[in-house]
Amino acid sequence: MRRVALAGLALVALSSGCVRKKNKPPPMRLVALGERHGCGQTTAGELLCWGDNARMQVGDGTRERRLLGVRPTGGPSSVRAFALGGVHSCLLGDDGGVHCWGADAPPATIAIAGATELASGTSHTCARAGDAVSCWAAG
Repeated sequence: MRRVALAGLALVALSSGCVRKKNKPPPMRLVALGERHGCGQTTAGELLCWGDNARMQVGDGTRERRLLGVRPTGGPSSVRAFALGGVHSCLLGDDGGVHCWGADAPPATIAIAGATELASGTSHTCARAGDAVSCWAAG
């Protein structure tokens, strides 16, 4: 009798959607890590970020921790480069714009014409455009 009851319970769980399906992340080309978050560029060129989001470092406009990668809002869909700091993230889009978020700030575009590279430290980021380097930091 007990086996029948357990089998019935398992059948109810399966038919009611209570069993979690495994989410397989897409294949990644590049991955970068911050203090407690990460971002990766898929083989299709899309940027996905995950992890602690208490300082808005994942870029989806919330402060909810993300166990699965989400696309940052407000930036381009295709990414040329990206860099992560302690609690912030920046990307260089195929549109040539530098977009950053985190450290309690929503996504913003940084005005740097012709940027080709990004690098981040704990609380700062630098972009190279030709022979010039521009850097900014958390206040």
